[in-house]
Amino acid sequence: MGWNHRVLVTDYKGTLNYSIHEVYYDEKGEPSSSTVNPVSVSSEEMEGLAWSLEKMKECLEKPVIWGDDKFPTVFDDSYRKAYMALERYNRATEAQCTLQEMLERSLKEAVQVEGVQVLPTRLTGEERWEILRDRVGEETFKSWVDELVPFDGGLSHELGYYNIPKHSFEIIHNGESVKIYR
Repeated sequence: MGWNHRVLVTDYKGTLNYSIHEVYYDEKGEPSSSTVNPVSVSSEEMEGLAWSLEKMKECLEKPVIWGDDKFPTVFDDSYRKAYMALERYNRATEAQCTLQEMLERSLKEAVQVEGVQVLPTRLTGEERWEILRDRVGEETFKSWVDELVPFDGGLSHELGYYNIPKHSFEIIHNGESVKIYR
């Protein structure tokens, strides 16, 4: 079991942070753990300082690894580009653009990233009700359905009040998929 310096990336609310950590390897040579905090450069001798800096420079040539709960997955920037395109889509949604305008402006970029598929879907009424049920709880949801639906009422007010999305987008890349609701 050995160790070396590696660049780890973390994502905090859409902002990436790159830092150098010590990464430890198991018997098979796979990353098994890392230091919690980034490493600092210090030494009792100048030669030790030079050695540390050289090893840190070497780690810049290796693939970047996700930190936190995604460790030790290799960071893939093309996935990030697709995610950022969807974030632009979200901002367009807030600006009340039509679905067609949003697709043309934002998702076009995501689809152009090599190996990324973006599948837009309009949610059915049942799917929107299920999201609402998850958000407010089974008991509250059931009371609304019992009170409103038998009298030709609907839950459109509640769907709007709780910002229940009308669309979902599935991002597929390298065999993994993420579903985002907007």
